[in-house]
Amino acid sequence: MKGWYKVSGRVLDRKTGRPIPDLGIRGYDRDLIHDDCLGETYTDAYGAYEILFQEADFKGLFEGQPDVYLVLYSNEGQEVIRTEVVKMPRGRRSVSLNLAIELPDLSEESPKAG
Repeated sequence: MKGWYKVSGRVLDRKTGRPIPDLGIRGYDRDLIHDDCLGETYTDAYGAYEILFQEADFKGLFEGQPDVYLVLYSNEGQEVIRTEVVKMPRGRRSVSLNLAIELPDLSEESPKAG
């Protein structure tokens, strides 16, 4: 799609190698003052995701290409991981970020009967 940029990839469980479905992902462009949200999606049954965005979503006065990072969220809305910033290569409109992560135990402890 002309004029569109894309961040895509897969999210796998580091221990098992299995895909992690239904994980919320937000893409951001790092800026000096305020980071721009590029879009939001969820991983599918295969752990795959894709975020499409346009130049207007990140372009600033001194910016040529987006400096992308992802924030992954659990179903409960808790932040699971924040990736390192990846500079999209000059002249490219897409970058693939495949992640192997360890999910923290997000379950709440049930009260003990006493």
